[in-house]
Amino acid sequence: MTDTRWNRRSGWVLAVALVGMATLAWTDDAAAETETYEVDPVHTSIYFHVMHLDVAPVYGRFNEVSGEYELGDEPTFSFTVNTTSIDTNNAQRDEHLRSSDFFNATEFPTISFQSTSAEPLEDEDGYKVTGDMTLHGETHEITVDLVKTGEGEGMHGEHRTGFHTQFTLNRSDYGMDEMLDLVGDEVTMLIAIEGIRE
Repeated sequence: MTDTRWNRRSGWVLAVALVGMATLAWTDDAAAETETYEVDPVHTSIYFHVMHLDVAPVYGRFNEVSGEYELGDEPTFSFTVNTTSIDTNNAQRDEHLRSSDFFNATEFPTISFQSTSAEPLEDEDGYKVTGDMTLHGETHEITVDLVKTGEGEGMHGEHRTGFHTQFTLNRSDYGMDEMLDLVGDEVTMLIAIEGIRE
């Protein structure tokens, strides 16, 4: 005769084991969904343009950028730009932009961004990212659409992802209010980011 108590006990043990295995598998899958990427400074571009005398826009770029981002259930993005690396293709103008009239690069050597939230875009692949931008010693919250431009394998088998965003800001909001009659207040940023999965 079969011992029903043994069968019940075996059934409970089996059920607990299956639940435990499923939980472990789910935890592993969830952990695997988060991917960390280091910004590739060689293939990341940060451009800007601002009006000069309300006549024509002047373009420039920053040549030194670092950062990382995580993609998963809770994406995060963190970037740092070296203000001394500003490049407008004119050495004299670049020195002036590094001075206290503008970026004051000696006192404020970096521009930084740290996300506080990110949610999927409705109509495009990417994220609506909100975070704190620190420029010229002042921090303000901004929100940008970070559109995914692609992903693939690099020359050495590394996995890469790319994003692009464009947004405007007023430099006077960050205390950069010198020469507003000569150089526009509104600055348009065009940023392309490429990251390598760690």
